[in-house]
Amino acid sequence: MRTKTFRTRYLVYPRFQLALIFANVFSIITCSVITMLFLDRALSEMTELGVTAGFDKEHVYFRFLEVQSKSVYVSLMAGALATIVISSVFFVWFSHRLVGPVLSVLAYLKVVQGNKATGTKIQPLHFRRDDFFPDLADALNDVLKTEEDFSASSKTSKSGL
Repeated sequence: MRTKTFRTRYLVYPRFQLALIFANVFSIITCSVITMLFLDRALSEMTELGVTAGFDKEHVYFRFLEVQSKSVYVSLMAGALATIVISSVFFVWFSHRLVGPVLSVLAYLKVVQGNKATGTKIQPLHFRRDDFFPDLADALNDVLKTEEDFSASSKTSKSGL
């Protein structure tokens, strides 16, 4: 029995799949940067309130803001990193289920073309159980069956002339 490899193949169409992951990572980083900018603005306003209140630079209020800002920034960065890792794994899985049927159809069409050249019977196309677009295989099989039936009836009518 053959063992499955990682590339059972989760990166079956790397250009598309990595583009999806890149877009996802870019979105997460952009949202994190925007959130940090708003957070920085809010903390600056709070610092200005302390200055306006006349607190000394060593006042506990400013130390509290510093501790809070570091804590929030670290939490935000850790959350963004965790989100990138988790969503990247999800996007690889998701895109694999999306790209798999397309690649199956392309490979199947090459087989059909080769079988037509040799006159070999064409086997129906099947996708994996969890792939998207399961009706695509049925539609393609129906088209090929109809075309096969049409060719057979055309040959029969020509021989009957």
